[in-house]
Formats: sequence, C-alpha cells, structure tokens
Amino acid sequence: APCTGATPRPGISCTGSVCRRPWPLTRNTTRTAASPAARWSSLEEARSQIAWGLSQCDVLKIADNELEFMTGQTDFAKGAAMLQQQYPNIRLLNVTAGAQGSYAFCGSLQAFEPGCTLGGVIETTGAGDTFCACVLHYLLGHSPDSLTRDDLHRMLHFANTAAYLVTTRKGAIRSMPTPEQVQAIL
Repeated sequence: APCTGATPRPGISCTGSVCRRPWPLTRNTTRTAASPAARWSSLEEARSQIAWGLSQCDVLKIADNELEFMTGQTDFAKGAAMLQQQYPNIRLLNVTAGAQGSYAFCGSLQAFEPGCTLGGVIETTGAGDTFCACVLHYLLGHSPDSLTRDDLHRMLHFANTAAYLVTTRKGAIRSMPTPEQVQAIL
C-alpha cells in the first residue's frame, strides 16, 4: 500500500507506512508520527526508508522486530536509546512487543505495560495501527514534553487494551473498539 498522508521522501517511492499525516497538538504546532512497516523490495531499501521516516517524526511506534532490524538490539531500552541518540527529533518512542506488552521512552522516562491477555485472539491484523491511533489520541490532550511516568502507563494501558480488542474480532476496520469498549476492560 502506498504511504498514507505525508509526502514520501522526494524521489523515492514509499510502499510501507513509514510516514503519517501530521496532526495539530496545540495551536500553531504540528507533530508527525511514524509507524514503520518493512514491506519493501529489499532490506537496504527498507532500512533507508525507515531511517528517513525516523528522521522526520516526533512520535514513533516501532514493533520489537523492527527495532531489532534498525538497531541490531533485542534489548528494548538499548535499542530505544540508540534511536533516540541517532534521531533526537523523536520525543516519544513506543516499542510494541505483541501480547507481551509495550514500552514507552520519553526523555529520561521509561514505562512498560503488559499486554491484555484475556484470550480469544482471532487475528492480529490492525493491532499495531490501533495501538498507534490510541497513542495519537492520547497526545491530542497531552504534550510529549509534559508527560509523566503515570501518563505513559495510562497511555500504554489504554493502547494495549484497544489493540487486544482488535485481535478478538475479524477484519481490522470493523474491529476498531469504541472508547467505552476499551474502558469496560480497563
């Protein structure tokens, strides 16, 4: 699928979801989020495209296998630190690890929330996009610069729960839960 939202890197065709449409957080401020997906013709092209997306974003959602692909690290904290050092524009970095949970790295703050494991998983299509959408929704009311550790935990807990609910239904678009459905499990 073509890149959604923002224009891909000039002269290069984007065939993953490295870039996302900028969204307003506060008046006169725009932030950009990225959620890489390694679906390119070669590993070199994938690495190059993801690196470009990382250089453009303020908020990053990256899966555990994508973090390892970009950093060579299986230790999430070390991999996140490497990306934050290489791309200082990333103000909030979230690492998803499937049913195991997710991590947030924001400045010097770190948080982990275990995944929601109530059973009944049918398919995982859309879970990462749902997680990312919930994080972006949370950030509409909270600046990444003022997030606390408690904020990170609340954000991850809600996003993990919503992503879990998507996995319990068939079809990504029709499976997006309402805030009330997520709250019922929280």
